[in-house]
Amino acid sequence: MNTPLSSSAPQPSEREVTGFFKDILLGKNKAVAAFLDTYPAALEKKDKYGTTPLAMAAQAAAADMAALLLGRGACVDAEANTGTTPLMWAAEQGCDDIIKLLLGKGAYADNKDDSGETALMWAARNEHKSTIELLLENGASLNAKNRYGETALDIAREGYDLTSTDEAAAMAEAGVVALLEQWPERKRAQFLQDTDCSRGLKKAIPKPRLFKIPRPKP
Repeated sequence: MNTPLSSSAPQPSEREVTGFFKDILLGKNKAVAAFLDTYPAALEKKDKYGTTPLAMAAQAAAADMAALLLGRGACVDAEANTGTTPLMWAAEQGCDDIIKLLLGKGAYADNKDDSGETALMWAARNEHKSTIELLLENGASLNAKNRYGETALDIAREGYDLTSTDEAAAMAEAGVVALLEQWPERKRAQFLQDTDCSRGLKKAIPKPRLFKIPRPKP
């Protein structure tokens, strides 16, 4: 059950808040839960960078901690000083579990930070293929552009080093680029397949037979 936040709720000291933030980053769920029981208003406390507890959990890729904070009613789209959101930090870390939690709570996939970058761009820059696919499946825009006019595909291509001697890294980069390049056609093919299946289902359902009821003879 979420505890309502209010200005009249007890307020922790600065030192206590610092310890609270540290416990989040260290994944101390019990300590964090106990702290919120005492100081429910701490749920939306921010550090000097404007980072909320939920964003810290995303930075640490701590899915259990994120679930705890969301269960208490943490704001999914809270912005830091530079416009970053918890979804962006989760995308940078490639933490799909947290991304699913955030999207399930209504996080907006196309929020932009002060550079105009979305969570999809953060994932592309860090070559997290599964995260990119997850965001695209949940409506992230492939055409969104940052302040430099770059899309997620442009960012992925910039990071693709043809001269790299690290075969695993090169394959990962190539996979991300290919996914972003092929996504529109992939979605089109899926749409056509779904449409064909829908049509086939309609054809497979026989029309009801109409029986004429004979009129009684006079």
